[in-house]
Amino acid sequence: MIKNEIVPVESGRLGLMVNSRLLWQKLKVGHRHNDWIKNRIQECGFVENEDFYYFFSKINASYSGVGRKLKDCMITVDVAKELAMLEFSPAGRAIRRYFIEIEKQY
Repeated sequence: MIKNEIVPVESGRLGLMVNSRLLWQKLKVGHRHNDWIKNRIQECGFVENEDFYYFFSKINASYSGVGRKLKDCMITVDVAKELAMLEFSPAGRAIRRYFIEIEKQY
């Protein structure tokens, strides 16, 4: 694992994976996560179960105590790098460098 981890990378069913919501937060994208990832998947031609997969996580709604499901997406490190390359910002640049360092270590 890398010191000062920017975005957690974990082993998943498609290899080294990143949670797209965590990447989105670190990239500081200006619109909703679900819209962003859906549009990027379409624009870049990513393939479900090769480049990414969806899963549901449970979130507790504090005002009601009732849990609700949140659709999330795990993406390969290659997809995460490509998404970071599309964000022309200081955060995008830092994350690109971070993933290059991860590759060197693996």
